[in-house]
Amino acid sequence: MDETLTSVNSWFSVNMGTGITSILLNTLPYNGKWLYWISVVVFALNVLLFATFLLMTILRYTLYPRIFAVMIRHPVQSMFIGTLPMGFATIINMFVFVCVPAWGEWTRNFAWILWILDAVVSVVTAFTLPALLYGSTHRSLNQQTDTDAFSTSQDDAHENDGIIRDNSRVVATYC
Repeated sequence: MDETLTSVNSWFSVNMGTGITSILLNTLPYNGKWLYWISVVVFALNVLLFATFLLMTILRYTLYPRIFAVMIRHPVQSMFIGTLPMGFATIINMFVFVCVPAWGEWTRNFAWILWILDAVVSVVTAFTLPALLYGSTHRSLNQQTDTDAFSTSQDDAHENDGIIRDNSRVVATYC
């Protein structure tokens, strides 16, 4: 139980890094078959990491509900909430790159649903987190850190992920 109590949202930044690694390996212009399979393995690892971190996060706030309020008021840890939707966006992209061509049309619609869910979480996080953090405390400009950008930067990631292509066909478009 101590691992659940001390787990933090910043672990989703590991998920973001693993996800972008799988995307880069998959979309290299000189992609060989062996590189494709390495990207699939890294993608599977990314899904496993995301599921583990999400389960730990759910358990943490279910078993210790008072920790959520403490975390929201923390000037650094609260900013890592934005890494959850950004890490999930990397999974959705690789799902489109790998699973849609392999499994067919139903996966295209499933990816669209996942993207909408991720976009909703991203927008809710981007609007509520700064309001909760800056509304409850009086922070001056010199007290801000680089991690303050995490709460709103996932919306930029979703703008770029809004058009996901599969063999030159638009899968999802956000304007």
